[in-house]
Amino acid sequence: LQCDANFTGLGCNFCIQDYYTELCNKYCVPVPGNYTCNNKTGDRICVNDRVGPNCDQCKINFTGVDCDECAENYYPDGTCNVHCEPVAGKFNCSNQGDKVCLGNWNGTDCDSCVNHYY
Repeated sequence: LQCDANFTGLGCNFCIQDYYTELCNKYCVPVPGNYTCNNKTGDRICVNDRVGPNCDQCKINFTGVDCDECAENYYPDGTCNVHCEPVAGKFNCSNQGDKVCLGNWNGTDCDSCVNHYY
């Protein structure tokens, strides 16, 4: 039995490798580390904090070749879900993204003066 293009199997009822949908007309080759392919639709499913139509961009808070590093001012490593941008003379950021007040500043947002300073 000769199967139609992109079909295989004894009854020609399966798609050949890397083709998807009931018509076996959607081509998708998984790229390890970037995306897999949906078994029914053949649509790309981005993995490893990647986004975009080709899964070749990092999510907004990630960077690096493998999108596994926090972008500037995002913490902590691994989740990168806390944004903290240091303000010179007022506060720095810890490796967890908490504000670390400098000098005579205190408070959650380092926007209050230490006692006896105005």
